[in-house]
Amino acid sequence: MRSCPYYSHNNFMKQKFAMVQVHTRGDFSIYENDSITREFEQQIIGPEGIVAIHSRSFNSASGENVAEDVIGII
Repeated sequence: MRSCPYYSHNNFMKQKFAMVQVHTRGDFSIYENDSITREFEQQIIGPEGIVAIHSRSFNSASGENVAEDVIGII
């Protein structure tokens, strides 16, 4: 699993809110989408100062204002 951070650690800690979209290629089940989203969530939990995380995964981005290859939002 590879993540692509585009923020510095110091910059991230100054923000009050952040949103991460998890993109994949391929046709995964909802259970696989959930597992992949949880893996990224575990990577984000690390820094001090993060008080709460809300994650959701889905099989289809219809009704969401995101790209069609997004499988989860953290």
